[in-house]
Amino acid sequence: MIMKYIILFFILSFNYTFKACAQPYESIDEYLSDVYKTHVMPGFSVVVVNNNGKIFQSSYGFTEAGGSTAFSIETVNPIGSLTKSITALAVLQLVDRNQISLDTPVKHYIPEFTTANPERSDSITVRMLLNNTSGLTGHPPSTFDISEESIRILVKNLSNTFILTKPGVVYQYSNIGFGIAGLLVSIVSGQPYPEYVRTNILQPLSMEKSSVLPVEKSNQATGHFPGISRGIPNRSDGLVSGEFIAAGQYAESTTTDLANYLMMYLNKGAFYSNRILSESFIEKMWHPEVEFVGMSVRDGGSGERYQYGLGWMISQIDERKVFHHGGSTGTASSFTMVDSENGLAASLLTNVDLTLLDRHQYPFGLNIINNVLHLAAGHSTTDFALPTEEDPTKNNFVLSEKKYDNYTGRYEYRTGGDNFVYFDRPFLLITREKDELKGVIYRNDQIINEFLFDFVTPSLAISRNIASPSSLQFQINNKGRVTGIFALGIQLSKMDNPPEMWKEYQFGPLEFSVPDTLTVTVTENGYQLSMPEQPDMKLELIRAEKVTYSNTIGSHTTSRFNSIQWEKRSIFLSGESEKLVTIFSTEISGSIYQIYFTSLANTHTYYLQTEIIRFLESIRLADDGLKHFR
Repeated sequence: MIMKYIILFFILSFNYTFKACAQPYESIDEYLSDVYKTHVMPGFSVVVVNNNGKIFQSSYGFTEAGGSTAFSIETVNPIGSLTKSITALAVLQLVDRNQISLDTPVKHYIPEFTTANPERSDSITVRMLLNNTSGLTGHPPSTFDISEESIRILVKNLSNTFILTKPGVVYQYSNIGFGIAGLLVSIVSGQPYPEYVRTNILQPLSMEKSSVLPVEKSNQATGHFPGISRGIPNRSDGLVSGEFIAAGQYAESTTTDLANYLMMYLNKGAFYSNRILSESFIEKMWHPEVEFVGMSVRDGGSGERYQYGLGWMISQIDERKVFHHGGSTGTASSFTMVDSENGLAASLLTNVDLTLLDRHQYPFGLNIINNVLHLAAGHSTTDFALPTEEDPTKNNFVLSEKKYDNYTGRYEYRTGGDNFVYFDRPFLLITREKDELKGVIYRNDQIINEFLFDFVTPSLAISRNIASPSSLQFQINNKGRVTGIFALGIQLSKMDNPPEMWKEYQFGPLEFSVPDTLTVTVTENGYQLSMPEQPDMKLELIRAEKVTYSNTIGSHTTSRFNSIQWEKRSIFLSGESEKLVTIFSTEISGSIYQIYFTSLANTHTYYLQTEIIRFLESIRLADDGLKHFR
């Protein structure tokens, strides 16, 4: 018992000492406490450093909305595109060692790198990858592979795409460019990108809880999708794909770790006795390479143009030069800023995506961290990055409640969603809630968006929730019936009259449905499904004695549909390099069930994201199978 009180006294004394040291910065804590009270961030943590170490660090809220676990300074949270500065740092380390030249074409290091107009891709240099002027844009099909092979496949697929702008001239934010920069690090260093970053950056900086791969850790924050009045916890496993690991797809950290990262920059590349990068190359990272449109006065900016260096944005904000970068994942985000003139830097981590939120209601990460640094420097807060005009989507139109039934129902995914839907086919449910219409978008059983409809006309509405208002355009036929909707970047069709007839089948403990567009054949081990118009595509559902693989591409991933967890691997068919096979496997009551999907390599990803996901969503446990499964 005595030892217990000694330990408690030590803990309380430590906290008191930390707060006592932080007394000059009590205004920061007061400011952030007020932000938390009026914001919808479930939880967040902030750290401020100078070149000697942390001068302020605190956390607010919880790791999950409605939960009881506090969001702490050690809570692990995604950092998103802040990873681009880490990738740029890794490349510049190799430049510093004379292993890479910034102005050498990428093709020199990656011979297979080319596009449909090679006269442009051949001129792309390493520098252009890091300053976002390569011209490589878009969101190519996902490989569903977490290994380095995924980025090699992406490079191969670039041969079918065109670069529309002259490389090295125009700023175009490019996840593809940084993904290729990560591959460059792997090729030149001889280490996989995640391993190189771990041994050359994270370990020397004592960033013990940070990683660039999706790794299960203790004390992780739960990400949140936008809901009507607060965030919706993300509990889905989701499929993973590794094309953009070096652009920040899965990177995570804590504010304690980021404090060390920022100290290194304030000390011009040094972290205590460890020299991470030469001072001259830190200056290169912060040297303006290209200009682009900054934040408008209407959005709370000054109207001045922003600049991009190598992995960092550069801006004049409130009459001082700052270097900054945000990061977002759709369910979490970060914002980091370095004020070198005052020798200060700060980071914010939060378990909701601030870039998606309605800035007329909730301050953006740039506004919060800019004010934190002002307070740390002994200055007053400002309204920079707060909109100066009212929400222009507000209107007085009222849709008659008598027409509500025309809109309610289920809407199924048809196309779109590069920035919103990466793997699974979502669907929308519109229901009547008292005197309003509510929309809920699901991905499998996970709610990924919930909002109210604010109609502007009978065919146009605005979404109202914690996210920025979005246009919702209904399709209405010549009889006045609603047939579909364009919402949040995706097109969905109303399912009043399903276009396909579905048939039910049972295979052991599994039940599944298939549309009449597929031909179903009973085989010795299960079922074979095929599409007459696609003779090179084949789908098989079989019972297997054991799971064996050969010629696999990368590591396996897992995903869950209707409470069934499937392990997925992709392989090349032996002797048929132009065909791919993806295998989904699950074990129920000691028996192994597998889905083999075979198709031409150039159409494999498309059908995997559409028809195969649709088939997986139809598979469920029969009543007797459910008993065995439980």
